[in-house]
Parts: sequence; C-alpha cells; structure tokens
Amino acid sequence: MLAPDLARDRLVLANELIGVASESGHEFLALMGLCWRAVDLFLLGDGRAGRALEDLRERADALMSQNILYIIEVLDVMRLIRAGRLDEAVAAAERCYELGIEVGEIDLPVSEPLGGPPANGNDLRQRYPELLEAC
Repeated sequence: MLAPDLARDRLVLANELIGVASESGHEFLALMGLCWRAVDLFLLGDGRAGRALEDLRERADALMSQNILYIIEVLDVMRLIRAGRLDEAVAAAERCYELGIEVGEIDLPVSEPLGGPPANGNDLRQRYPELLEAC
C-alpha cells in the first residue's frame, strides 16, 4: 500500500480513517489520515493538496505531534524546490534535517553518507540537476 501508484487507493482509505477516527474521538488516528490525505493529494498532483497540508499543519500543531510536523516540513521543502526557490529550500531543509534528528526520524549513520542537507542553493543544483528541469 505504500507504493506511489497506490495513492488513489490510499486516499480512499485516508478519507475513511479521518471520518471514522473523528467520529470515535481518536485524534491521532484522524491526524494520520490527514497526513496520508495530504501526501497522496500531492502525489496525485491534486489542486486540493495545499489546503490539505494546511489542515494537517493546523491539527498537528494543536496535537503537538512533532513527527507529523517533521513530515509537514519535508513537504514544505518539496514545495519550495518545486517553486524553484532553492536557497529557501536549503534553509528549510536544514531546519527539517535538525527536526528529523530531534524526533528520531533521521538515522544519523544512514544519513551521513548522503552528507546531510545541502549547503546552499548551488549545492542543491549540483547534487540534483534534474530538479532544475522539473521546476
């Protein structure tokens, strides 16, 4: 169920999870549904993805879910890259990387060979030239 090509199927499940969890008072399960909905809408290129991300951010802030806030920051970095705002993306990636370490989402021994976050916009351009083509 985690493959990108199953985003439509996951979206159906995410919406169902949001409804059932909300009705039964399971706030963190509803938050997980909101997270999957936002991610899947981005994967599908759906125009509602930005609004779904803001709904997720609002709920994650209210529940103080640092792990979900980390996922939100990852999506924010992606959006900056997509907009071609690479220097801002680098700064956001640095904050995101630190939060990821803090909340245990980044395994340092695994991430060290990747060199951590890019140093600047030029570093990002050199590491991932295909990003420029996609922007």
